[in-house]
Amino acid sequence: MKNKLLLTLCLALLMCLCSCVNTNAPSEDTNLPIQPANNIGVPLKIEFTGASFADSLMLCTKADGNRMLSPYSAKMCLALLANGAEGETKEEILNAIGISDLDAYNDEVKALLSRYESYAAALSLNTANSLWLNQSAFSGKGKFIADYREKMVNFYSADAREVTNENSVEEVNKWANEKTNGKIKEILREEHRNFAAVLANAVYFKAAWKTAFSENLTAKGEFTNADGTISITDFMHNTDTFGYYENDGIKAVKLDYSRYGDNEEYVSDEKFDFSMYFILSDGDVRVEEFLNSAEFVNSKVRLAIPKFELEYDISLTEILKSLGMQKAFSDDADLSAMLEESAKIDDVLQKTYIKIDENGTEAAAVTAIMIKLTSAMVDDRPIKEFIADKPFSFAVKDNTSGEILFVGRYENAK
Repeated sequence: MKNKLLLTLCLALLMCLCSCVNTNAPSEDTNLPIQPANNIGVPLKIEFTGASFADSLMLCTKADGNRMLSPYSAKMCLALLANGAEGETKEEILNAIGISDLDAYNDEVKALLSRYESYAAALSLNTANSLWLNQSAFSGKGKFIADYREKMVNFYSADAREVTNENSVEEVNKWANEKTNGKIKEILREEHRNFAAVLANAVYFKAAWKTAFSENLTAKGEFTNADGTISITDFMHNTDTFGYYENDGIKAVKLDYSRYGDNEEYVSDEKFDFSMYFILSDGDVRVEEFLNSAEFVNSKVRLAIPKFELEYDISLTEILKSLGMQKAFSDDADLSAMLEESAKIDDVLQKTYIKIDENGTEAAAVTAIMIKLTSAMVDDRPIKEFIADKPFSFAVKDNTSGEILFVGRYENAK
């Protein structure tokens, strides 16, 4: 079995096909339609050696344009799937997302969701999970395996719901819209109406900067796009003490989020440690690998960071296959811990949203796994400069748990 798995992984890496992505430029209108990104791009030779799940996902989004994923949302949604899988199917899923002990991870998720809920006074970090059965696919007799459903409710606070072909798309989209405060209005399209089951995760994040930017200092500036063209966009400016890194062609700055809420409520939990990182580099950088090793030093930094808002839509199917998750998409998939009927994964969708302004960050993500049946400090310190006037990477990280909540690349201000 190990030899077979190794062969599958090797073949998968050689056949890595990554999805081309269609993104929207920053806009005043947050209700612009998001174009589906289901096209298969030019095959890429990706070197995954030592790459984390977050970095592996970004490695497979080699494309021009702005892009962002939520590794946190994808990982949790795939963990819902892993709990319903058996045998090689389960093993491949766990290998792809980097989980060695699923029971331990389930315990971690339960504790993590409880901890995030306790931070409501200072920030919104809401995680919702749901399990959907389309009774039209089961002649009205479908059900999740009782042990699976109970475990998902207990550890993931998952909500189990039933729909039919008549309301399947509408109900899942309504749930996604509610759980992301209207930032992601839909995850499913008409073509998905006849799904057998869906596993879904939604994340909503909103937090204020510890050191806010003054709106009076926001001014137009030039941003050099990835293609060399120049765009004029709004830059936020600030000079203060921030975590700073500079070495080997990389500059990075760390902006912490405030522990204070709107009503001046304070979160004293020492585990509260959330930051957004902006990373300027000469080439692509493995963001999570970099953040795990870089040492940020408090320095006086003159900042200029563009305000931006972007939405991103992608199918993760080919990316997950390239990471060795082959079995779950095949007719040999074993989801017997979830459903009595034979089933396989049809597609894995993710939509993300982020807005950066003077006050802080608002971000959201929804991941949906489509399942179908197979047969049926000091002022005299030298001032550093971080001027993000060219393509940069960014990430929002829970520094305590190490979870990368969002990671992306900003390349175009046009």
